[in-house]
Order: sequence, then C-alpha cells, then structure tokens
Amino acid sequence: MENCLHKGLDAGNSVSVKIDVGYPAGGGVRPNEFKVLAIVDGKVIPYRFTQ
Repeated sequence: MENCLHKGLDAGNSVSVKIDVGYPAGGGVRPNEFKVLAIVDGKVIPYRFTQ
C-alpha cells in the first residue's frame, strides 16, 4: 500500500487516504480491522487489513 501511495506522490498525483478502524464485536481496546480507502489521481483503491 505504501509503495502505491509513494509512486502516486512521486508522479505528482493527488493522493488522499481515509482509514476506518474496527473493533471486535465482544468489545476490547485493540482494533482487529483496518479499512483503508486510498484515492490516487481520482482512482479509488481499497485495502483491508485484519487480525
């Protein structure tokens, strides 16, 4: 993901990132999911990381 964003910035493109953090349904303070929505030069690129 970082390489994709870096390439977009190096190419002079507009880059924005939105990150949503998910927590277990049973509660807890440690996240178990990250949903990342990257927009590079108008192209939406979703990423999902789970534990």
